[in-house]
Amino acid sequence: MICSFVLLIFVLFETILGKVVIKKDLQQFQDDNGIIHLTEDIYKAVSSTPRNFYSILFITSSTVNTQGKVCDLCHQFTPTWNKVAWTFTHTVPEKLQFKFVFFEVDVSANPSLVKDLSLTTMPHCIVYQPGREQDFAWNTSGFYEYALTPETAVDVVKFANFIAKTVSVWVKVKMDFQNDVFLSYFIAVLVGILTIKKVILPRVKNKGRFFCCMFSILAMVLSITGFKFTQMNAIPFIAKDADGGIMYFAGSSAWQFGIEIFSVSLMYLGMGLCVLIMIFAMGQDHISHKMKIITACIMNMALFCLFAYFLSCYKLKVHNYPYTL
Repeated sequence: MICSFVLLIFVLFETILGKVVIKKDLQQFQDDNGIIHLTEDIYKAVSSTPRNFYSILFITSSTVNTQGKVCDLCHQFTPTWNKVAWTFTHTVPEKLQFKFVFFEVDVSANPSLVKDLSLTTMPHCIVYQPGREQDFAWNTSGFYEYALTPETAVDVVKFANFIAKTVSVWVKVKMDFQNDVFLSYFIAVLVGILTIKKVILPRVKNKGRFFCCMFSILAMVLSITGFKFTQMNAIPFIAKDADGGIMYFAGSSAWQFGIEIFSVSLMYLGMGLCVLIMIFAMGQDHISHKMKIITACIMNMALFCLFAYFLSCYKLKVHNYPYTL
């Protein structure tokens, strides 16, 4: 309460003198996550004072509404909000810290905000640009809004990306350990190892040659599919569009997503396998001539389809590429 009163007096004093509030003036009122919680007694002063930073405002509700329902979306978004706020206020270089301030307002304790912004739904997360003009105010100035849905409310990366693009400050969000993702990868790796050990290796006569071939294929795949590019640019494995859908291919030859490593690898391996099967089948004396023709036809058809798909994917990255099937 004392801190709120001090902040109120300070902001009013700045307003009377016509000064612009800077972030340094407000830092002492931040909580552990770098968020300033606005109460009714200081809301009007802070919301209508010129400032040289972006105001990132989370409007939430901690009580039930008139219909006796709690704001589930508010509770879902709160951990995401806290994590992103902490990341921006604790990991961004000090020279960029002045560009933004995180505010949180509980409408149950701030009826003036509900009236000024004509709020009818909860929650909202909005970003106001810096305003140096004397008539700057949250209820009249333009803003950017983060669309809150059950999906976007828990998507830390998506929210951090929205804030980063808006304030032009980039951060690296540390993700929490996901048990379900770890379990799925663990099971997939375990099944792969058991398959190689119990099914493939017993059928391999020359294990040295087999492992040398596997190593050579792996080295070639990593070399020709852009693995190093994604590693150097810290590109995530799965990229999503604005609707949350997975983007399998970037629309430019100068960029690629992490998942393209496996997509391109599978296409190359598939086409190579078709050629090897044809070569192997043609050299086997115990295979009848008719079966060789059937095998060649099937492999040629598969090779044609794979190459046609490869060209269609390539055209997504090089739009003026003229040669497609």
